Amino acid sequence: MMMKKIVGLLLVVFALQVNAQSNAELLKHYEKFYAQMKSQGDVQGVITALTHLNILAPTQGRKDTLAVLYMNEGR
Repeated sequence: MMMKKIVGLLLVVFALQVNAQSNAELLKHYEKFYAQMKSQGDVQGVITALTHLNILAPTQGRKDTLAVLYMNEGR
């Protein structure tokens, strides 16, 4: 009984790993998301995209841009 649970758990973990996105894929996704939100003028969307980009590939420019956006939004 315990062996079935362990095998089942291993299969689930393996399946999740196979479907997981790489950092490069996530970075590409959030760069596209950022561009789309920026083109729509969606400030909250831009903040969300920059926050994710900053986690995946932090730069001082992104941090500064986030600071300016928050300041302009009065937060």
